[in-house]
Amino acid sequence: MYWNVPFVLILSSLLGMCRSANIDECAMNTPCKNTATCHNIIADFRCECVPGNNDKSCSTVCNSDKKADIVFLIDGSRSMTLIGFEETKSHIEKFISLFDIGPSKTQVGVIVFGSSAVIQFNLNKYNSADGVKHGLQDIEYPNDNTDVTAEALRLAKSSMFTPGGGSRAGAENVVILLTDGYSRTSDDNQVAAGELKAAGITIYTAGLDGPNREEMESIASGKNYYFSVKNNDGLDNLRDLLAVTTCTICNSDKKADIVFLIDGSGSMTLKGFEETKSFIGKFISLFNIGPSKTQVGVMVFGSSAVIQFNLNKYNSADGVKNGLRDIEYVYL
Repeated sequence: MYWNVPFVLILSSLLGMCRSANIDECAMNTPCKNTATCHNIIADFRCECVPGNNDKSCSTVCNSDKKADIVFLIDGSRSMTLIGFEETKSHIEKFISLFDIGPSKTQVGVIVFGSSAVIQFNLNKYNSADGVKHGLQDIEYPNDNTDVTAEALRLAKSSMFTPGGGSRAGAENVVILLTDGYSRTSDDNQVAAGELKAAGITIYTAGLDGPNREEMESIASGKNYYFSVKNNDGLDNLRDLLAVTTCTICNSDKKADIVFLIDGSGSMTLKGFEETKSFIGKFISLFNIGPSKTQVGVMVFGSSAVIQFNLNKYNSADGVKNGLRDIEYVYL
């Protein structure tokens, strides 16, 4: 499945700081961070952030009061290719820029696996996003013939999610497996993943959509924890979705009002419209939906904008999904 989804996700926020009406803030001082798109408006600016941002300039997406220990498992096998390996590192760099990195916030560790699994740096190695980025830049592509996904999973459990590996009591433990999806140890991978899940470790799997989709879903903590792209061009969408869903696990006590704006114009096509609705359904499955947690509303726009349902319409994920199914493509 290729997620080239043309929609804008907006978390409700206050954008009401007054500025001079004749100044283009976007052009003058690039106020939006983390590759967010800046929109100049009268006497102000608006940043189009990654989903889940909590400040005006998109400087941090996940600013949770909870601690998270996140371990990336990076495929270093030959089928990954050098270009794919370097692009994966680059996207991890962008991913961690969206989090507060430090001993009292989010910590990041990395394992690279090919013919063997090797810890590149432990969770407590770096205390800042810049430190993690430098550590990633120093990692070399092993270019091995095989991949040992199961060994990498077990290494994370035995050596990373321990006090010696920098893991902290009370922190959410998360593994993000990034691979091209081709594994030679399928059965053992599922057994190893089961060992991590039994220990309370959440597993995300992400990679190229292909014949091993079922295996990748079985390794993940559920079907909604597996993300796929058709090729490396889709990694930006994948990175953003992983960031917000990982943050959701670590920040589930906070309330959020999320409004989806869905393109309903003729250029969208019926297939694209239905794929967008499916994408949203999968996305909201990762949230606690309700009046005291996360609320979801939907608008469809084209030549005009029409509210499909308000934020307080549904009190459960199933309700939102049913509401999405009732939305028709009408060539607005």
